[in-house]
Amino acid sequence: MRYIINMNHCLTLGKYAVDRLIPVSKPENDVNDTTFSYTSADFKGQDYVTGKDILEGSFMIPLYDNETPRTQVGWISWKCLGLPDDLTNYTNVSVPVQEHLRVTLLNNSNEPATYDGCALSESIGGYYNVGKTYKFKLSDNNGTNVTVGIRNIGDGKRVVEFR
Repeated sequence: MRYIINMNHCLTLGKYAVDRLIPVSKPENDVNDTTFSYTSADFKGQDYVTGKDILEGSFMIPLYDNETPRTQVGWISWKCLGLPDDLTNYTNVSVPVQEHLRVTLLNNSNEPATYDGCALSESIGGYYNVGKTYKFKLSDNNGTNVTVGIRNIGDGKRVVEFR
């Protein structure tokens, strides 16, 4: 919850003048401290392809809230390049992957907010390891910066946390 300070008829409290704290609602476009989700089933067969000495992946899936039943709140997509030591056995070894992440959040004003950023991750087979959070620094076109963490929580479920 965020608060504003009412400075009318103030009471001095230490160095600060405070009359009362008034809760204000979070602006619609403020995604900080918000968690979304997706599952491995949402990929519907999308997978890495092997190029000449490199793994390539282009993925796009719906992004959901954490309610039951799930409601779509946007889209999440990745453009990935991975460089395993052995392309014939990459699913069983740790693979460094350069990832470009794009998250588009839908909202009531019909003006989607899109965030972009890149990160280098490393995981078995190029897929997020269970229990580890993979962090991205993303920005929108208005200069808003957010940190997004994607964590595989097991059973094919992932959480996407905006901080």
